[in-house]
Amino acid sequence: MATSDWNQLNKCYYRKRRIYEMRWDDVDLEKYVIAGACFGGPIALVRDERKILLVGASELTPKMRIYTSAGMLISSFSWKNKGLVKMGWTNTDELICVLENGNVFKYSIRGTILTTFKISNDIHIAECHMWSTGMVIRTSGIIELWVVENFSDPHPERLPNPGLDKPPTSMAVIEPSHSSSGKVEVILATGEGSVLVVDSDGVRDQMLKDGPFTSIAVSPSGGNLACFNDSGTVCVFSSDFRNTLTQFATKSKLVPLNLVWCGDDSVVLYWDKMLVMVGPFGDFVKYPYSTTLHLVSEYDGVRIITNHECEFLQRVPESTEDIFKIGSVSSTAMLYDAAEAYEAKSAKADENIRAVKAKGELEVAVEKCMDAAAHEFDPVLQRKLLQAAAYGKLFLRNADPQPFVDTCQILRVINAVRDPNIGIPITFQQFEKLGAELLIDRLINRHHHLLAIRICEYLRIKTDRVLVHWACAKIEASQDETDRELAEKLLQKLQEFPGISFKEISLTAFHAHRIQLATMLLEYEPKAADQVPILLGMQETDLALTKAIESRDTDLIYRTLVSMRGNGAAKDFFRMIVDKPLACNLLVAYCKEQDPELLK
Repeated sequence: MATSDWNQLNKCYYRKRRIYEMRWDDVDLEKYVIAGACFGGPIALVRDERKILLVGASELTPKMRIYTSAGMLISSFSWKNKGLVKMGWTNTDELICVLENGNVFKYSIRGTILTTFKISNDIHIAECHMWSTGMVIRTSGIIELWVVENFSDPHPERLPNPGLDKPPTSMAVIEPSHSSSGKVEVILATGEGSVLVVDSDGVRDQMLKDGPFTSIAVSPSGGNLACFNDSGTVCVFSSDFRNTLTQFATKSKLVPLNLVWCGDDSVVLYWDKMLVMVGPFGDFVKYPYSTTLHLVSEYDGVRIITNHECEFLQRVPESTEDIFKIGSVSSTAMLYDAAEAYEAKSAKADENIRAVKAKGELEVAVEKCMDAAAHEFDPVLQRKLLQAAAYGKLFLRNADPQPFVDTCQILRVINAVRDPNIGIPITFQQFEKLGAELLIDRLINRHHHLLAIRICEYLRIKTDRVLVHWACAKIEASQDETDRELAEKLLQKLQEFPGISFKEISLTAFHAHRIQLATMLLEYEPKAADQVPILLGMQETDLALTKAIESRDTDLIYRTLVSMRGNGAAKDFFRMIVDKPLACNLLVAYCKEQDPELLK
């Protein structure tokens, strides 16, 4: 493995490697407002209305474009809104767009508008900061802070008045899951040089003297804050401001275009065509660029999006350093060498493995080889490291095989989604934090249903929601097929998976005004309690009553009768139940208790 791209910052090493060559055509990031999603997520681009551009006739109507991290177009749609303040992403790849007038739009990754809501009437939004489930906005004029803690159920709430006469010099937000109080905490830098912390309990002045701070970034864990002041110094504080962890003079008073964290232990600053990374001990490294770039702070590094490439900057893991650092004589390096020697049928393999065992470090060396494999993007190198771990395990008694199996499984999954045609460059650590379920949700939202099913089967996760989503997407996309033709295609696939619910699929067909298709699909719904309400909603009352009776569920029959009685004329109602003895008997029993007049 080449270590020429490693940069040493004090005792730590960092590396920057290319993940993808961008597949988009003629995209100049300088002309766009950009939002990149975490966990290797998509990139949204829309033309920056603040910049005067020469555009062709085809570009007169701005478009929102959504790409993968590899630059492949996922969707695009017309963007006619003015005054875009902020774009951001949820963990399920839903795009949030906030406008100056307080309107908020939530789009699917396919460009379908999901919900809209308004923060408040008669406000003008000056600034917005988001996390995966919510956001905080600051108004202009009379300075107010509003919080939306849950995009799925948005209820904007006003936070206590920070008491500022003029706008803060910078602002940041610590999300509830990362704050010490368990509440949203808003960090406001004042022109006097201090910092205010605002939450639902009130406003606290931290009485700092190092400001004014013109840019603030919160670490991925929420434990630290990087603050850039007007004299060009980066100050790193603990999130409670009790400790100053480091200070670094950049010798530039220009406010960086972007300030983000690289994992939890280093800070990345971006000025025009210059990237500077400051390590945990105050050392730094520069990366010059010839084009505009966009930074996406990740849990374990920084994703760098340029016009031509997607790169990943991260700290070199200790396990990788142990093996590949020049001159390393660690037990992990010796185990790796032993495995290579064994493949080459060299006697050195036995010599190295004996030396590692003599140190009593073989188990640790095996674990570090697995850990190093988990951090690599190159499948060939992953395989070599896993082979070294497997070789070492042969000499361990009672070694637990499960960690090795789990590592291999996860690597196989993330290698599949890293493929440029999928374009999700998720790391092993990001996968562990995100979880398999959310990764599968991301795949089905991008309509990679086949890959999602294969991953579900491989990880022994139920495939129901993948199949349901596929069927719904098929209905929405198949406008030219008849209801019967489409039903046959859907059933041909879905009947291979017994027990799958047709409720959501039928509702999708109903909302697409394909009543016959919805009725045909409902015949295969295994739960009558899900069948009947949909049939009633489609005005298929006779069939709904038949299904309720077949279920032998008296409560369901009662609910069906009450619904039918409330929605139809008495003559039609009695005509439908006259040949159904069970329904008649239950109706009589119901009327004796609730509605005696109906029996007369």
